[in-house]
Amino acid sequence: MKQTALLIFIALAAPPSLARCITVQDGPVKLCQPAQAGQPAGNKGTSSQTPPNIPCWYKVSCSAGNRPQVQLSAQAQSVAYGGKSVVEWTSQGASSCSLTSFGSVPTSGSRTTPPLSSTKTYTVTCTGAGGSASQSVTVDVQPQPGPAITLTASPSQFNTSRVCRTEPPAGGWGGGSRCGNNWAGGITQGTLTWSATNATSCTIYKDGSHFSGGTSGSKGYYAPSPNYPSTDPSPANVTTDTYKAVCTGPGGTSSKSVTVKTYARFFLR
Repeated sequence: MKQTALLIFIALAAPPSLARCITVQDGPVKLCQPAQAGQPAGNKGTSSQTPPNIPCWYKVSCSAGNRPQVQLSAQAQSVAYGGKSVVEWTSQGASSCSLTSFGSVPTSGSRTTPPLSSTKTYTVTCTGAGGSASQSVTVDVQPQPGPAITLTASPSQFNTSRVCRTEPPAGGWGGGSRCGNNWAGGITQGTLTWSATNATSCTIYKDGSHFSGGTSGSKGYYAPSPNYPSTDPSPANVTTDTYKAVCTGPGGTSSKSVTVKTYARFFLR
């Protein structure tokens, strides 16, 4: 009788808007509800005692629902400058989720990041009946590379020879020698070509002189001056010119060099 009287007392104290509740068999049913105005947090239920089915508000603590469980990962946690990654997440007990830079997202799924220029941390936050939970993953971005330079000289090798002929005396005049220089194929000039990526400016150097040529271009050049031997036979004398491209960009400064050679020989006939 005491238990029944207590239930009736609480029922009289319940707010008028209390809705019909499920029947209680062995005490309060663990069904979490928000606290009503002026009432403690608890469970709605009905009396299974006499008289039956009296609406009541059980003054017991309510076990909150489990917080959502969230897992977040990145397919690539380190990417090159300007690279992309894919972030993937799953959740349990969540009704909604949000992801850094993407806003509202499904409770499980994946998103491809935009091209990344700096390290980026992505956080997924999921909310459910038991609260909210978050997890983060960081995608590292490698430093921006310096300029990549292509530099070519065509041709990079010239061949020339000095041919001298000894002539006998004739008509009372003493003999002597007559010499001439011959360039193979008649080629004495070439073309320097360069291009650079990740660069904003380039300068071309040769023997202390230089000129600014932009991040791509071409320029003509002459074969290095020959140094002919003076005896025959003798090995070829080699003279060399060096061209160097120095390019600068957001990622730093790079350089590349190319050499041009002239092989000079001497022949006595």
